Amino acid sequence: MADVDFRKMLDKRTDQVTRPSPVPAGTYELMVLGYEFGESTLKKTPYVRFKFRPVSARADVDPADLEKIDLTKKELRDDFYITEAAEYRLVDFMKACGLNTEGRVISELLDEVKGSYVLGDVGITPNQKDPTAPGYNEVKSYAGVVPA
Repeated sequence: MADVDFRKMLDKRTDQVTRPSPVPAGTYELMVLGYEFGESTLKKTPYVRFKFRPVSARADVDPADLEKIDLTKKELRDDFYITEAAEYRLVDFMKACGLNTEGRVISELLDEVKGSYVLGDVGITPNQKDPTAPGYNEVKSYAGVVPA
């Protein structure tokens, strides 16, 4: 593997750096790129984080709002807490991705989710640290992908 020259990567003027905009709120077909495990910052609650690429927007997203956004460069994510009270959300998500979950073990299903497609209701959450900055995307709910 070649060495990465981080200084070269950062060899650009600060006025060339822009904050990315979130995708407009609405329904998107999302492709699951993969997952990773982590812990929440405050309570150290374990979670599994799924990453998504928006493939297409549905009718509730105004095409004019998407004109300056390249969906192929966007990546969304969602965390599913691994607690007894929240595990049902992960199972519901896996079902929405089209997986047969009946009698199966959650950990065995994780790799099967990668590459699947799901409809996600994407919202925009305000930036709490800087209210003047654009917010960030949050996937609020999921539904199975309806064939086109």
